Amino acid sequence: MSQRRLDGARAIVTGGTRGIGKAIASTEASLAEALDDLAGERVQALACDVTDAAAVESFVAEAVAVLGGLDVLVNNAGTYMLGRFEDLDDADWQRTFDVNVFGSVRCARAALPHLRASTSGRIVNIAST
Repeated sequence: MSQRRLDGARAIVTGGTRGIGKAIASTEASLAEALDDLAGERVQALACDVTDAAAVESFVAEAVAVLGGLDVLVNNAGTYMLGRFEDLDDADWQRTFDVNVFGSVRCARAALPHLRASTSGRIVNIAST
């Protein structure tokens, strides 16, 4: 979608408090004015643990209520492992997959009915190494 087509889009950006997610949320907000100057009407931070299916359902429902609908889901929440490959155990891998893969699935599943109700529903998945 072009920037003009994003104007007024109701979007959820997971992992939006830092890094790429913050840049995406800031860019969306800057369509109106600088992020720091917003009074909460265009951008609102909501906490969510994407490893918890019930928390994701609640988060999406709350976000949709605040936004008045949903047009875009940006699956950006992610984690990474530090260390040498041979030193990482199954729990490290499980945590990474639970956040990076299954977290995106949980968010998409919760958002899908709302995105289908939109005339421009989109899901953007961001991945890393």
